[in-house]
Amino acid sequence: MTSPSGLQVQPVGPALAGPLLDFFRAHSRGCFCRWWHHEGDDLSWQGLCTIEPEQNERAAETALKTEHPSAKGVVACEGPDVVGWLKLAPSPVLAKLYGRRLYRTLSCFDGDRTRTWAIGCMLVHPERRREGIARALVRGALEMARAEGAVAVEATPRRPIDPQGREHEIWMGPAALFDELGFTRIDEGPDAYPVFRHPIEAP
Repeated sequence: MTSPSGLQVQPVGPALAGPLLDFFRAHSRGCFCRWWHHEGDDLSWQGLCTIEPEQNERAAETALKTEHPSAKGVVACEGPDVVGWLKLAPSPVLAKLYGRRLYRTLSCFDGDRTRTWAIGCMLVHPERRREGIARALVRGALEMARAEGAVAVEATPRRPIDPQGREHEIWMGPAALFDELGFTRIDEGPDAYPVFRHPIEAP
């Protein structure tokens, strides 16, 4: 997928492992998009990111180069450089997300959660925000989900809002963006933790 700005948005693969790891190294604060696969508690995760981020980097590199489901997603590239990332995987791969109290009772279309894919996180280069990269990533994710045979894509953004109306915790994507791109809210939980779903039509 090519966005109007000339960005190339495509599913990640082993050939993009190096540029994506460079992007994570510079902008992910030691996470390397491994939070949903960390089996310890929040405190151990914080220690891992600040003291031993190379463990997350090695896990991400292995997953990317072997095309493990935990490394699925789309990247936005400008020339050889990655400027945006969106994690997208079948919902069972993100069991830690769906194991959280707010999301345990979500239904799905066909009784098969493997065909309901989920957005795990989103990261845009700090100097390239508000340029439409996040929008291009979500559109690319919907195309990828269709190609993979998914029946729906779910998003679980965080929406605590300050007095100036700014959303925080946008690492799961801005809630307003999912609204704009045709996702429908499906939960009855708190407004700070909405759940959105976009059905995928067969090609």
